[in-house]
Amino acid sequence: METRGVRVRFSSPAHENRYWWTIRECDGRYVVCVRERLALPDGLLAYTVADRRNGTRGHVKDERSGVKGACRPSDAAWLLEQAKARGIADAEPLCVAEYKEKHKAFDHTGVMPAKHQNNAASDILTGWHEGMWG
Repeated sequence: METRGVRVRFSSPAHENRYWWTIRECDGRYVVCVRERLALPDGLLAYTVADRRNGTRGHVKDERSGVKGACRPSDAAWLLEQAKARGIADAEPLCVAEYKEKHKAFDHTGVMPAKHQNNAASDILTGWHEGMWG
C-alpha cells in the first residue's frame, strides 16, 4: 500500500480533529504530514512529523522555511532526513482522531467518506501494518 497521499486527522490538541493532514513522506519510523496554513495562504504548508516508534509528533529543530511549523511543498524529504538525523524537537503524544460513522456509508456523490482513509492512516501511524514499510 502506498502511504503518500493518505489523509489523517489528529485528536490532540482538541482542535486538531477538524484538520485533514496528508502524508507527504515516510520511512519505517517517521511520517511527514502536511496541510494548508489556513490563516496565512502564503504558499507554505503546516507540517508535523510523526515518530511511530516513540508515539510522538512535532517539528524538526531547524526550519528551512524560516517559519516554525511551516515548510515549502518541496521540503518534505528534507524534513524526513532532519527527523532521522536529529529527532523531533517539540514532541507531543501522537493521537490519531477516531472517525465517527455517520448515518450514511456514502455521501450524495457516491464516494466513500474519508473515514476509511483515516482508519488506514491510523494503522500506518501506529505501525499496525508493519509489512507495508518493507
